[in-house]
Amino acid sequence: MNGNERENRLKEIIESYSAENSSFAGRLTREKLQKMHELSRQTEISSEEDMLQILNEDIEILREFTREAIIYAISLERAFISVMTKNINIIRNEEETKESRKIFNKWIQDNIRKIMEKEFIGLDQRNLENQTKKNIVETVRKVVDKLN
Repeated sequence: MNGNERENRLKEIIESYSAENSSFAGRLTREKLQKMHELSRQTEISSEEDMLQILNEDIEILREFTREAIIYAISLERAFISVMTKNINIIRNEEETKESRKIFNKWIQDNIRKIMEKEFIGLDQRNLENQTKKNIVETVRKVVDKLN
């Protein structure tokens, strides 16, 4: 299977996965909202305790709904990262045209500071500290040389 065939196959798998999970997520959303609606219609509020109980039940339903939405989002992220990783590996290992690899490497060079911002901030801070230490050592050497 060449790079294009693999890419097309990955797209098909992702689209299939997304379609299946999208309908699943939509069904869950509708079920949760219907449950909340039914509870609100069936329950009479006669006291403050009743109102607090209904609110707590609604909050629990929303918490459950949020948990499921987050799990669904994580699943989509994993699929996206998998596709991106495989596409990057295809580009990096591509021997047919070296031009695409050059374009990819140039893009990485242009964006590496954005991609790994925290790491570069740490490197810059260490470089600044090292330069400061170097300046201190040079100043001390000059003072020692003058004393001798």
